[in-house]
Amino acid sequence: MKDKHPILPILQHYGMAEPNNTIGWVKVKCPFHNDSHASATVNQELNVFKCFACEVSGDTYGIIMKHERKSYREAHTIAEEITGISGKSLPNLSASGRRLSTKSGTNTTRRGYTPPRGGRRATSRARNI
Repeated sequence: MKDKHPILPILQHYGMAEPNNTIGWVKVKCPFHNDSHASATVNQELNVFKCFACEVSGDTYGIIMKHERKSYREAHTIAEEITGISGKSLPNLSASGRRLSTKSGTNTTRRGYTPPRGGRRATSRARNI
């Protein structure tokens, strides 16, 4: 995923061994608890992690935010330090991690208000009453 910093270096920073396979969902030992067998999965294409034993899950920034108890912006800075990839080389993201619209003045999160149809008819009824 090119929108965010890669998740594998972040998980390796916290102690996860590099997985043998990096395609699709890969079983790994969780770096957040003493794991004797692979109880977690990571998907490099989706940039997400999920442990079924300790229930830690999230994307690159979510993992850092939960583990370090930091804000999104602080997690983004920590990800830059760990991966060595500058945020300037990544596309512009909102606080939720979604790509921001390049069109100015457009609101992509909500639909605009559309007045009900048949305005003429409602007006003529009001006159007859």
